[in-house]
Amino acid sequence: MPRIEIVDMVAVQRAQPRGTRPDRMPSLSPRLADALRRTLSRGEQAIILLNRRGYAHYLCCASSKCGWTLDCEHCDARLVLHTGRGLPRGSVVRCHHCLAERVIPDRCPGCSGKLIAMGVGTQRVEEELVAEFGAESVGASNALVEGRTLARVDSDSMRSGRDYFETLHRFGAGEIRVLLGTQMIAKGLDFPNVSLVGVLCADAALSMPDFRASERTFQLVSQVAGRAGRGAKAGLVVVQAFEPEAPALRRAAEHSYEAFAEAELGARRDAGLPPATRMARIVCRDREFERARAAATALADSLRGASSGGVEVLGPSPCAVGRIADHFRFEVLLLAPSARQVQQAMAAVRGMGLLKSDAKTAIDVDPVALL
Repeated sequence: MPRIEIVDMVAVQRAQPRGTRPDRMPSLSPRLADALRRTLSRGEQAIILLNRRGYAHYLCCASSKCGWTLDCEHCDARLVLHTGRGLPRGSVVRCHHCLAERVIPDRCPGCSGKLIAMGVGTQRVEEELVAEFGAESVGASNALVEGRTLARVDSDSMRSGRDYFETLHRFGAGEIRVLLGTQMIAKGLDFPNVSLVGVLCADAALSMPDFRASERTFQLVSQVAGRAGRGAKAGLVVVQAFEPEAPALRRAAEHSYEAFAEAELGARRDAGLPPATRMARIVCRDREFERARAAATALADSLRGASSGGVEVLGPSPCAVGRIADHFRFEVLLLAPSARQVQQAMAAVRGMGLLKSDAKTAIDVDPVALL
């Protein structure tokens, strides 16, 4: 099994020169950058995982007194910056929920101040890798990464399955030395010359409002870690995180699935959550806030009246993303010890004509995500 090291990114940021702007913090820690340099110098290959596409998470005013951020007009979400280099004219911000796009304003609409890009995506990491290891910085003869030797694999760069498989073929042939991408490269890859895996922002998903957040984090880190050291060469995995002591990361670093599963299953049983119970999620949506809430309230009341003992109805409550594509969203959760009890409660309400899977109601039995 590869050796896994966890890097505390809070300590890395504290070590930066005083006054360094947050949008100028390097994406790769000194430990990962050094490991990558050594790996490439030995003629080996590396995989860098960042499960966030685009250039930056969002744009905001540089003034802390202003606090303006560039949000989507149609969703309760921030717009993601997509660009190749910095903030040139012609770059766009895009909503990852409704796919709306708009050009970047020149100045802050609130105070006319400068805008800065916060957070990091695969496009920015690609730019940093070329700047750090490319010909322009170290000389043509010493370039470790440039042009065709670095490939970014995400839904923005891979337009078709053919693009994806051609990229993997070139990586297997050794033409590409560094594979940078999202969860598309986290599992299933078997290349014996890969001796280094880097995971950026490994704990980002832990803050998601979903009870499976720890499980997904453990799964992602464990899966991508298995891409290193699959041949005769020893593997090293460098995991960067702002919560280095998070149990999901610690257990993944120890290759301890059983210990993680035992603790996670215990927590799920105590909270009455799947897989200890079965769940159905019903989302009511409407362009009018009150109509969406009224529909969800009526549905929740009906489910409570139709449910037998042991069935719990939660909600209605606003979804984690309360508005998408100009539609307000409320959710009702149905929890029961068995799938049969869930189906019986839903069938009773469906028979009353109160539950329909249509443009305004989405029914998800055993949901895999709660966003």
